[in-house]
Amino acid sequence: MKLAIREFQPTDAEYQAIAKLDGSVWPDYATTAEEFRFEDETQDPKYVSQSVVAELNGEIVAFGWYEETYWSYQPGKYMISCRVHPKHERKGIGAAFYEYVMEKLAGLGAAKFVASSREDKPQGIRFLEKRGFKQVMRIPISLLDVTKFDPAPFASSMDKAKEHGIRFRPLAELEKSDPDWKQKILDLRWQIVQDVPSPEPPSQIPLETYDKQVYQHPNLFKEGWIIALDGDKYVGYSNLWKMPGKPGKLNTGLTGVMRSYRRLGICTAVKLQAIAAARRLGITQIETDNEENNPMYQINLRLGFQPRPAWLSFMREIQK
Repeated sequence: MKLAIREFQPTDAEYQAIAKLDGSVWPDYATTAEEFRFEDETQDPKYVSQSVVAELNGEIVAFGWYEETYWSYQPGKYMISCRVHPKHERKGIGAAFYEYVMEKLAGLGAAKFVASSREDKPQGIRFLEKRGFKQVMRIPISLLDVTKFDPAPFASSMDKAKEHGIRFRPLAELEKSDPDWKQKILDLRWQIVQDVPSPEPPSQIPLETYDKQVYQHPNLFKEGWIIALDGDKYVGYSNLWKMPGKPGKLNTGLTGVMRSYRRLGICTAVKLQAIAAARRLGITQIETDNEENNPMYQINLRLGFQPRPAWLSFMREIQK
């Protein structure tokens, strides 16, 4: 067995190889080569981000990355991730990959590491715990069967919001009528994410970066990004994302409402309109995830989202 671990090379062949491997590890998502390439090309150069592959006899059998957590930035804090092809597990490849990455991070002065696994991946959980990682958050996944969804029982939430003067518009419409829509959404996002449960506080993202990574993303589903407005003020939204590797499925990005506009039925209302947009597109499934104590999780369950294995967030710190 000749194992070599090296930096990923951004060629068509290697993007195709890691996309195929990723689909073997996470068939629920099947991230495409084009998605991986887009994410690499829109990385903010101010932050460290490096993809790594492991080759066994010349074949890529594992890949992953280490990067500064720009969405929750702290000096010396890095996220690490690794996927090993299922048929090559338990051969020491993950351990060798981890040692390679940790050696690189030691040279960068890393002192805090974050990683994740899923409840149905016990080997991944054991791997992290063996290396000193502690679970810091549980984030249940839930899935909605759009074909069976009945919006009628939730009509009162829509009525309540409208009684308070709230209007709802898809991004596809607002981008044509409001010249400030990009900044307004980013400002609203910042208010929402500060209340999203997280092990550590979020960081603000510059408009230029957010524009590249979000508004220009090929998976952006403008008809499924529903904004709640009070006059010309953006007060809440929910957004759905296309999944090219899973054409009948959408993923939820973020749903939330400004603090001063809560308990008016807005969250449920924007979800209802997003689900309706998905149905018009012929989508059969919508997936989302929420921290287990987040009230948004209970809203999703009431709407009919069914619990799935949860994501688990882990952290390890080095005392200096």
